[in-house]
Amino acid sequence: MTKVLYIAFACEPGKGSEPEVGWNFSRLMANHCQTWIITDPAHRDGIEAYLRQNPHCKAQVVYHTLPRRHKWMTKLGGYNLHYYLWQRHVRKTALSLHHRVQFDLVHHVTYARYWMPSAARKLNVPFVWGPVGGAEGVCSQMLRRMDWRTRLKEAFRSLVRRIFEWQPATRRSIHQANLILAGTEQTARRLRELGARRVEVVPMIGCTPTTIIPRRVERSQDEQIRFASAGRLLYWKGFDLGLRAFAEAKLKYARYTIIGDGPERRRLMRLAARLGIDRQVEFTGALTRDDCLGRMEQADVLVHPSLHDSGGYVCLEAMCQGKPIICLDVGGPAIQVGDDSGFKIVPGEVKQVIADIATAMRKLAVDDDLCRSMGQSARQRMLEKFTWEHKRDTIEGLYQQVLSANGNVQSSSRPMTGNLNAQWAT
Repeated sequence: MTKVLYIAFACEPGKGSEPEVGWNFSRLMANHCQTWIITDPAHRDGIEAYLRQNPHCKAQVVYHTLPRRHKWMTKLGGYNLHYYLWQRHVRKTALSLHHRVQFDLVHHVTYARYWMPSAARKLNVPFVWGPVGGAEGVCSQMLRRMDWRTRLKEAFRSLVRRIFEWQPATRRSIHQANLILAGTEQTARRLRELGARRVEVVPMIGCTPTTIIPRRVERSQDEQIRFASAGRLLYWKGFDLGLRAFAEAKLKYARYTIIGDGPERRRLMRLAARLGIDRQVEFTGALTRDDCLGRMEQADVLVHPSLHDSGGYVCLEAMCQGKPIICLDVGGPAIQVGDDSGFKIVPGEVKQVIADIATAMRKLAVDDDLCRSMGQSARQRMLEKFTWEHKRDTIEGLYQQVLSANGNVQSSSRPMTGNLNAQWAT
């Protein structure tokens, strides 16, 4: 049986976002391969609770702790610096584990930063990286019409990416990877420009439909339609575009729920008041995942006007619930949403984008049959293309291609030395 090592800095079941991606990609192959996972000890409690409840899961977990002398630096530089330093030091743990186990393949899963180096290149075995993202950006037409703070933040984001792209360790990671999985078309294009050997577009996220049951909540006669947006209230999530479009749509009896919290909340609340829609808009603040799903269940349509989103987990959750999606035609949502399951707005002039979102809102508001059929198509598309089980089949096939191309012999006959358990290398 093939022996695979997963390097997943963020890796925890039930957490959503990158921890969910790290965990699901790592555990997918546990019944098909001998699987080891190296992750950060911040995820220990969640992982071990899952393993206790699911003893059939055969993944072995190793927790790598960042050296104490570097931990003070992470308080200054945040999670990106923490991840960068963790990657630099995890190679020792990975090499020691490889010496004992003799892996056939190493797969670096999270973080999903194409512009940061990977320790997986050090093992000298076939190396899969991703799905990675981060090359998505705001189109120049939109950026020119945005406020100076947004333009400055986007310029800084681009500068950081370019600096890291030119680091020798990043270039070696890109060039040495036998296969890079790109979460979006934009990231795939950039990786090819940087000289990647082979790039395949594989959506970053998946969904487990059994955990989300679609229920249609009937509206009262005086209600027109209920929109919802969900996520951290950050400038690049585009919630202001959703609010401006909602005001322009002039749907007197409609409701718009903004689920989540973040630094943009006060500004968005002031914008809603200035647009005269504050009585129709509700800001829920931070909610648990279950409460968030409950609030989305009460909505008819998910509005997700994110300026650049490599994943877009909330879109899949809404599709699983049978909700049509209004999003920008960029990043992860552009891959997830089909033409029959929502409206993908082409990025361009800000006024035109707002007008197009408003037009989509009006179409769904006046045509309940269209809203229902798009929701049904959204769920069917999710079931056919974006379940974790479907992704497992895709990844298994890609592993076999990588191993065959490298003439690698599965190491089931090679003995494993040393005793390993979840406490090793902590």
